[in-house]
Amino acid sequence: MRRLQTHIFLGFDLGQRQDPAALVLLQRTHEPTGRLCPITRETEMELRFALIHAQRIPLRTPYLEIVSRLAHLIPTLNQRALKTLAVDASGVGAPVVELLKDARLQANIYPITISASGHPHSSPHGGYIVPRRDLITNLRVLFERRLLDLPAARHCRPQLTEELLNLRDRPTSSPDDLAIATALAAWPATTSIPHFFPNP
Repeated sequence: MRRLQTHIFLGFDLGQRQDPAALVLLQRTHEPTGRLCPITRETEMELRFALIHAQRIPLRTPYLEIVSRLAHLIPTLNQRALKTLAVDASGVGAPVVELLKDARLQANIYPITISASGHPHSSPHGGYIVPRRDLITNLRVLFERRLLDLPAARHCRPQLTEELLNLRDRPTSSPDDLAIATALAAWPATTSIPHFFPNP
């Protein structure tokens, strides 16, 4: 696998009327392990994902204010890293995606419409349609392969850990905004690597 540039994936879950929105930042790095491959004799590379930021956004925060916050946040991130913003385009998400595009953020906008069933595919309106089940499975694989680090210092770590443990393929009454935001960020972070995960 060729060495990948450091890439920060932002996951933005819009939440619902009674659920807060959530934003997470997932950093993908590809670094040498210090070991040589016994076959090629080339330096082995290790792919890692680390949660570098997670926050809930208070209920009834105007979307224009959230977009403004993102416009100020993104330029402060690692200047050498690529940036991609994966945003929930379901329901009211479509006009929010337009607001994000109009803001000319220093990041690639990656709209994801979360569906109840079917298979992942590109949307005729732009972005991608991905079943909730696939988003969650993708995130679970990252954990099972021990590729995703959740630093203990992150203030939302206890809430995120609880949400991940309770996350289901179908929506429930339990809060899941932080977990879904993480799943949104993880989708382009993994599917953009050919043959990394068995996703279309």
